[in-house]
Amino acid sequence: MADRRPDLVALRLGYDAQDANVRVAILSQFPDLILGATASSDNSSVINGGPQATIGLPIFDRNQGNVAIANATRAQLHGDYSARLAAAAGQVGALLSEMDLLSEQLAIVRRDLPAARLAAERAANAFGASNLDERSYVDLVVNRYTKEQEVVTLELGLLDRQVALQTLVGAGLPPSKSCRVWITPKCGDEAARPSASGPAGWVRQFIAVRSCSYAFGAREPAEN
Repeated sequence: MADRRPDLVALRLGYDAQDANVRVAILSQFPDLILGATASSDNSSVINGGPQATIGLPIFDRNQGNVAIANATRAQLHGDYSARLAAAAGQVGALLSEMDLLSEQLAIVRRDLPAARLAAERAANAFGASNLDERSYVDLVVNRYTKEQEVVTLELGLLDRQVALQTLVGAGLPPSKSCRVWITPKCGDEAARPSASGPAGWVRQFIAVRSCSYAFGAREPAEN
């Protein structure tokens, strides 16, 4: 997700650019020193020559102001990136929870649907033979159609959340090789991780495992 979503990639690239500015500011602490030689002559054929040294200013503040500004800007970009990544991870977790709930509800309705269909068919036969009153027949038929409608509604809800999940994680977008983001699992039981099967299995392996807590962020290069 972090190396596919355009907004996260843009924040990461902005952080990398500012990190380069920090390094430039740190290197600028040392004044420019230019060594050379000069030579001149006058009408009396007297030649003057000697070494020449040029040093840039300021010398004593070591560019501390610019270094502090660059560090503050980089810290702000890192905070923006971490906040956006945390929000996206939370949204992924919420969608996976909703998908789990919908899947459980769909399994229950699918389990009860054959019995409702059988009851409706038997009711139709009994009503045709005048062995069942019309009210009971209508109730059983309506119950069948209600179960079928619930199945369709739950399936559509799952599909909607799968689309939202794939959009959220940037599925199908090419990964950015410039992003240096890690997600570290801290699981008590590695076997608790779900497999990659199913519509959201690969996303679960990446973000949301119920028995795991995840630490995520951007690796900051060490300053010289």
